[in-house]
Amino acid sequence: MTRSNSRRDFLKLAAVGAVTASTGPFFLRKAWAAAPIKIGHVNTFSGPLAALGEQGRWGLNVAVNRINNAGGINGRKIQVIERDDAFKPAQAVREVEKLILKEKIDALTGTSSSGICVQLSPVAKRYKTLYVLGTGCETTNLTGGKVAACPKHVFRPYNTTKSQAIAMAPWAIKNGVKTATGLYMDFAWGQSVAFDFRDEFKRLGGTWIDPVPVPLKTADYIAYVNRLSRDADAIVMGMSGGAAIKSMLALADVGLTKKSKVVGPASVCDVNTITQQGKSAVGGFYLHRYSPVNDLKGSPFDNAPNHSFRGEFMKLSKGVLPSGFAQAQFTGMNVIKQAMQAVKYSNKKEDTSRMITWLEGGKTPMGPGRIFSQGSDFPQGDIYLRSTDHQGFVDFYMTTVDDNLHFKIIGDKVPMKTTLYDAKFSTCA
Repeated sequence: MTRSNSRRDFLKLAAVGAVTASTGPFFLRKAWAAAPIKIGHVNTFSGPLAALGEQGRWGLNVAVNRINNAGGINGRKIQVIERDDAFKPAQAVREVEKLILKEKIDALTGTSSSGICVQLSPVAKRYKTLYVLGTGCETTNLTGGKVAACPKHVFRPYNTTKSQAIAMAPWAIKNGVKTATGLYMDFAWGQSVAFDFRDEFKRLGGTWIDPVPVPLKTADYIAYVNRLSRDADAIVMGMSGGAAIKSMLALADVGLTKKSKVVGPASVCDVNTITQQGKSAVGGFYLHRYSPVNDLKGSPFDNAPNHSFRGEFMKLSKGVLPSGFAQAQFTGMNVIKQAMQAVKYSNKKEDTSRMITWLEGGKTPMGPGRIFSQGSDFPQGDIYLRSTDHQGFVDFYMTTVDDNLHFKIIGDKVPMKTTLYDAKFSTCA
C-alpha cells in the first residue's frame, strides 16, 4: 500500500468516524424512544403463596393496560417480562439476574414473599436496577430491623409489619386484650408479624406469652395449635396463603376461635383464603390497607378511583375481588411510571439514579420524602414514601368477617401518620 493510498484511507475512516460521533447519540435515543420499556415482574405463581402472586399479576396488568392505552410512558409502551419464583429465594435470584443481564429490563417489581425480597434487594443494588416492591414483602428486615443497610435502589411504597403492629396493638388493648400470644410461619415475614406486635403490645402494658412458630410446608397444624397457651385473650397470627387456611381451620377445630380473639394482618384472612376458611374466619379481626369489602357503597373506598380500579381488576380476575396484594402491585407499577415520567426516562444507565433522586423527594408535612396523593394511580389513599429508608406508610382499616363470609370494616381509619416510627437509617446506600 502506497503512502498516498494510506492517507486517503485514513481520511475516509476519519470522516466516517466524525459522522458516527456526531449522530450516534441521536440514533441511540431514537432507538430507545421506539423500543418498549421492559419491566421485570418476579412473583410467586406456584407454591404456597401462588394466590398472592396471581393477585399481584392482575394488579400489575390493570396498571400496565392503563399506561399502554394512554400511549405509554413518554410515548413508549410497557412490556412486562414475568418470571415465577416458586416461593424459592435461590430461584428468584437466578430469575432476576437473567431478567437484568439477558432481557435488559429497565426496572423490577414484585414479589409475594418477604424471604425472597430480602434476597433480591442486594441483587438490584449490585446491578443498579430500580426495584419498586409490589404484592407482598412486609418484613421490617428489608428497611430496618436486622438489616445492615437499606439498599439505594429499592423502594417499598406500602407498609411494614412494624406499622401494622403499631396499628393493631392499641386496638387490642382498647378491646380488652390483656394477654396475647402468637402463631406464625417460621420465616422472615411471620417472625416480623409476631415480634413487632410483641414489642408494641408490651410497650403498651400488655402481657405476651411465647408464641408458636410453624415450619414452612407443615401439613398438620393441630400439633402446633395445641401448643398455644389457653390463657391468652388473643392469638396474633402471622399466616398467609395455604398456611392461613390450615391454621384457621385448626384453631376452630380445637375451639380457640371461640375462646380467644384472632388478630392479624390482612393475609390471615382475605379474598384468597376466605372461601376455604369458611366459618373459622367469622368474628376474627384482620388489619387491611385495602379491605376487600363486598360492596363499596358507604365504605371508605366509595369513590371514583376505587370504582374504576375495582371494575377493571374484576374483568381481568373474572370476578375475584382485589386485595391489598393487588393494590400494592398496582401501586408499585404506578410509582415506577410516575418516576419515569418525571425524569423523562430514556435509558437505565442514564436515568436510574435520577429516578432514585426523584423518588426520595424533598420535604413533606410527614417528613423527608415524597407523598403520592390519592387518585387514579393510588385509589386506596395517600402514600408517604420516606426518603431516609425508602419505606412507605399507608392508612389501615380493621376488618372482620360476618356470617355471610363478607368483609366488614369496623371502627375508624387508622391514619398513616399514627403508624410512623423512627427510621433506622439516615440514608440508603
